[in-house]
Amino acid sequence: MKAMKINGLKTLATALGLALIFSTLSSQPSSAGEPAPKVTLSQPTVDSTDFNAIATWDVPNQKACLYSAKTLSAPSTSQDSWVDPGHCTEWQPPEDTKSGIYVASWNSGESKALLVISAKPDTHPMASMAVIVPDYTWQAYDLVKNGSFYFDAVGEKTANFSDRKLNLLRPLSFNVAGDPKHYPVAPQVFPFNNPINFLREHVGNVDVIAQSQLDEHEYDLGTYKTLVLYGHDEYWTAEIKTSIESAVATGSSLLNLSGNTGYRKLVRNGLVIGFDPTSPEHPATSRWGDMPGDTTSSALIGAEYLGMPFNKRSPTPIAVKPQTLRLLRKDGLRASISATNVSTMLEGMKVSDASNPLFASTGLKSGQFFGVESHVMSIEVDAVPETASGAIEPKFLNKIGNKTLTPLATVWVNPRAEGHRRHWRAGVLIESKFGEGKVFTAGSIGWTAAIVAGDKTVQQITLNALKYLGARF
Repeated sequence: MKAMKINGLKTLATALGLALIFSTLSSQPSSAGEPAPKVTLSQPTVDSTDFNAIATWDVPNQKACLYSAKTLSAPSTSQDSWVDPGHCTEWQPPEDTKSGIYVASWNSGESKALLVISAKPDTHPMASMAVIVPDYTWQAYDLVKNGSFYFDAVGEKTANFSDRKLNLLRPLSFNVAGDPKHYPVAPQVFPFNNPINFLREHVGNVDVIAQSQLDEHEYDLGTYKTLVLYGHDEYWTAEIKTSIESAVATGSSLLNLSGNTGYRKLVRNGLVIGFDPTSPEHPATSRWGDMPGDTTSSALIGAEYLGMPFNKRSPTPIAVKPQTLRLLRKDGLRASISATNVSTMLEGMKVSDASNPLFASTGLKSGQFFGVESHVMSIEVDAVPETASGAIEPKFLNKIGNKTLTPLATVWVNPRAEGHRRHWRAGVLIESKFGEGKVFTAGSIGWTAAIVAGDKTVQQITLNALKYLGARF
């Protein structure tokens, strides 16, 4: 079944023009005095999962630094580099190359790396929209030798991930997230699951900026009318959080197509990323809001991390208690729903108010589900916690400054272990404001994957959200 879905996505990716390939031969010499290689750039597809080389991007000079597969050597720890920084082959793409996510191949295909070409900081950018690539998430789940944040090896969890450090100069692998039981595959973080082509098709000129570059260079995101977050954008440094919040507070709008957004507080030191050291007073300092003076991303996105969609992480059906089934049926699910098929229905979202313009041209009615087949509710969820009566929890409203929120759909999620909620219903698809800027939050890691998979309803809601945010197309 999974192979059929992946093949379908591959076919769709090709149909959307994601297999565009071009190459060039640069005459610029490398830092070692060797001529630059012939490099082929292609946009990622569903097969873009494993890379044996490394490619970094020099933002000021708009050129790449290539580390061939034969130069890589696995270090003894995850915080050490696989190569000598700077001892690379420099390569400059054609001037008309757009910023974006690419697969770079050279040495007759013997070396292959993922390359994010980030737009250059500009006080007057030609593009009105900037897409932020969550490449720190790629690193967080990159299970090459010596492990990721969460796993030392497949099935072997780290003793304390908050103490783990990762070097950015590592080859990337997306095939294994570390826990085959709960993550048979991790397609939501695959590089092909991005909204860049979809947005360019409808909006036109779009700049792309990697988190790692936003962290390193002085971008003024306030020069863009609309900012876009997507996928699994969990890991924010203080610099990233400040850049995004400052831009939205002063008038930029935010299209948040991510789940678990800005949840973990990342610290970067040169080429190494990790978390603040733990202490007896603060044993879990990997989350925003854990330390005095910290704030979470909730006020910005109008939602908070609530956990996992019901049963989405489990590859087999779970036993659903009778009282839970009664609650689900009362919430509008089919009366014939059973413990064995409940999880499938809950991979979608249920419309609260179809009269809202965000549902225009979708044909949806209030109480109807969408995104079930495309698994729009995937992996982890940000949402607005509701009481049993359907009202927004007062504690949450107080936490985000009593902002006016409009939840437009409901989902059911597994409560966190420390959660206190008896009812698991929560609102997603949020209309909100943060300072002067409007915000739309989709709330699920699976939203962008549903766009790429061709879910017309999810695509239309996304376009309606762009109109709400003031985008022109």
